[in-house]
Amino acid sequence: MLANSVYDATEQNYNEGISPLTDLLQAETARIQAQSQLIEALLKVKQSEIDLLRANGNIKSLIN
Repeated sequence: MLANSVYDATEQNYNEGISPLTDLLQAETARIQAQSQLIEALLKVKQSEIDLLRANGNIKSLIN
């Protein structure tokens, strides 16, 4: 994930004294937001799959 790469680079720069703490915190916030958006998107996919099963009358297939 791009946000992880940016965070890792920023963390390395911070540890080397190149980047300030605010840059590291902003990169961490962006990484957490990206992870949250990914989870929300995956949840929407699963909800859509359930809606499709329900519409097709196959909702019982989830139990088996």
